[in-house]
Amino acid sequence: HFVSGPTRTADVIVVGSGVIGTSVALSLGRRGKKVLVVDRHRGAGQGSTSYSSGICRMHYSILDSVKFSWEGYHYWKHWKDHIGVHDERGYARLRECGSLIFKTKASLPFINKIAPLWDE
Repeated sequence: HFVSGPTRTADVIVVGSGVIGTSVALSLGRRGKKVLVVDRHRGAGQGSTSYSSGICRMHYSILDSVKFSWEGYHYWKHWKDHIGVHDERGYARLRECGSLIFKTKASLPFINKIAPLWDE
């Protein structure tokens, strides 16, 4: 349940209403905590989060990062179920478009390192 406006008490105060702050607030709220989110901007996601490229990618050279990204992709795929709120304006939508990595002399070492991780 999201409430906008003044409040007198809170169990937890989260500073920052970007992707991390709102994720933390959502998790705490689901655990029964009364959460107050404060930010210097007028709305959520208007700080550094607004500069994000907004992509889900699995092209990492560390297996744990690939696994974390794969899990995140599935949250995005079922975002409405995860967040529990209908996104009327379509701000948070997943548009699957694939990706492309150019094979060059410079990129070949990276490609050789990450390609085996895709099968794990």
